Amino acid sequence: MDKGEYVPDHFMCRLVKDRLAQPDVLEHGCLLDGFPRKLCQAMAMSQEGIAVKNIVFIDVPNEDELRERACGRRMGPSGEIFHIDRRPPPPELEGQLKHRADDNPQTFKKRWETYQKEGPPMEGFLGDTYHDRFQKINGLSSIDQVFERIQKVFEPMHAAMRP
Repeated sequence: MDKGEYVPDHFMCRLVKDRLAQPDVLEHGCLLDGFPRKLCQAMAMSQEGIAVKNIVFIDVPNEDELRERACGRRMGPSGEIFHIDRRPPPPELEGQLKHRADDNPQTFKKRWETYQKEGPPMEGFLGDTYHDRFQKINGLSSIDQVFERIQKVFEPMHAAMRP
């Protein structure tokens, strides 16, 4: 992963399938972040009959924007994610932040090239297969604006779960 390569597809699909079979997920559901990333993963998800209520595809088609986001990302001691410019950490965390080894321009370039090749077919498949549950969200906004858009997608599902 540090070299910009993804976890092998067969391993990733097995890992997700096994996790989705756990009792807590079966009872409460879950949110998958960053899966599927490739067409073969999306197809495996469909072939395995994985129940999907919503797919939120956050679209950020700008290479420079994504590079800046990835390379400015930092992680606090509790695992909370910050950004050096867009979501700076509180002063008391200065010096405690970690920079992921794969958040660098060289690794980003490799991942961007993979996404350019794999992303559009995967997005098309998900849109066709899960058309009534597929939501594409414009991610070229502030963190708060994108979060608000995501909340709007999940609000009806959340409201239906309320007693």
